[in-house]
Amino acid sequence: MNRYNPKRLADVDRFLKLNISKEKELQEIVEFAAEVCGSPIALITLMDGETQFIKFHTGADIDLVDYNDTFCQHTLHYADLHIVEDAIKDDRFLNNPFVQSGPYLRFYAGMPLISEKGNAIGTLCVFDLESHSLSHFQQVILRSLSEQVTNLLEFDVTLQILKEKYEESNENASILLTYFNSSSSCHLLMDKHMQVIAFNQTMANFIVANDQPQIVEGISIKDYVPASFLEEFTDYFNRALSGEVIKVERHLDYTQGTICWYMIYESALDSNGELFGVSLNATDITSSVINQRQLNNQADAIIKINDIQANDLAGPIDQIIQEAEEIKKMISTGEVEEFHLLQLAVAELKEKKAKIITVT
Repeated sequence: MNRYNPKRLADVDRFLKLNISKEKELQEIVEFAAEVCGSPIALITLMDGETQFIKFHTGADIDLVDYNDTFCQHTLHYADLHIVEDAIKDDRFLNNPFVQSGPYLRFYAGMPLISEKGNAIGTLCVFDLESHSLSHFQQVILRSLSEQVTNLLEFDVTLQILKEKYEESNENASILLTYFNSSSSCHLLMDKHMQVIAFNQTMANFIVANDQPQIVEGISIKDYVPASFLEEFTDYFNRALSGEVIKVERHLDYTQGTICWYMIYESALDSNGELFGVSLNATDITSSVINQRQLNNQADAIIKINDIQANDLAGPIDQIIQEAEEIKKMISTGEVEEFHLLQLAVAELKEKKAKIITVT
């Protein structure tokens, strides 16, 4: 086993960050392990690549141990129980500081804690100051207790994930609801029978502003659709129910006047992809339509002005230019200052005419 394996370290990290809810049960397991194995010291540990973190203990008041000074570093390499009957006779532990000096450990038995992801994340282990061995029954119990430790830790991980997902879901729902209610468009969700499932505040405000009964969930939307539009509305609804996306622009009359709507009808699916109704988004585009109409009117006016310039002014200009040419033929104009000014005016008229023709 590579102590620095990224996947193992990530797995250990999620347990180190865990808010453990089963502290009482895990402490009882530690104490029971010590009692069953006849050992004064028992620990539940988590181990990253540098440190052994003592999460629960009995018979020893210690929180951290350097990875290189641990007995459990060797246990992580085993898939089963690792027993050291006499550490002073084992070359791996002969120079261990906990063997050479207080508390002068001699006996050790450790069982790796294997997560659901298959990583060795720590140990359940017992120590004694005297060398001895474990019976078959004691070994079976220690194995069983290690599985129970892992199960309790995994339970808390699952619980934490569910809590985080729940909080995330609530946060997303809150954001969605805020957007849903703050939108300037009317949003409506209907079931397969046109009964209202949900609606936003804009929709509710519009209904009230048009002197209609307050909209509520479970009521038929048919009661709120203008009679002149009901047949067309029903057709759009049924087409959307069959999977078609309908996008239409319609002018509808209300007590406060005519409104131009841009409507989108779509199938509504649940989280399993099952059809349960139709969603309708309706945006009031009346002002945009009016603005566009004004722009079109302005464009028509400009075209008419250009036509006037091209047709009504071009003729007189041509007449003036022609008369000036006739005058030039009839008299000697070299010394006549007025005719020189006339020529300049004629040149300017030709330039204006060219511009008019270019624009039109």
